Amino acid sequence: MGVVQAGESDSVYIGGEHKDTSVEIVDELFVRMGLSNYKKLIGEFPQETSKEMISKRLSLVHIDVDVYSSAKGVWEWVQPYLGPGSIVVFDDYGFISCSGVTKFVNEISHHASFHFVHNLNGHAIFIKIC
Repeated sequence: MGVVQAGESDSVYIGGEHKDTSVEIVDELFVRMGLSNYKKLIGEFPQETSKEMISKRLSLVHIDVDVYSSAKGVWEWVQPYLGPGSIVVFDDYGFISCSGVTKFVNEISHHASFHFVHNLNGHAIFIKIC
């Protein structure tokens, strides 16, 4: 599937990038790492796979979707499941190739319920304060 929901807010991505993987590649990676306590959600999140979430209480969310619309969709979906102290990390913040993510994060950076941190390694971090 790769990158989905690319649109006019995204300067580089057009959709489909990063689709050079498979379920088998992910399975092999997890085996090599010795991991067994995971559940794969296969499909577009949150539209197709959010109903498969085991827990509806989230403490750490890492959003690495590369485009505006997908970043916004995940952010909107996770909101009800975050308690005080929860952390949301947006990957690729400030990267020219992910201008849509940067645009979306800038739009929400003054959200009253979160403390915003721009980590200079390309992450935008939101810490839920209330």
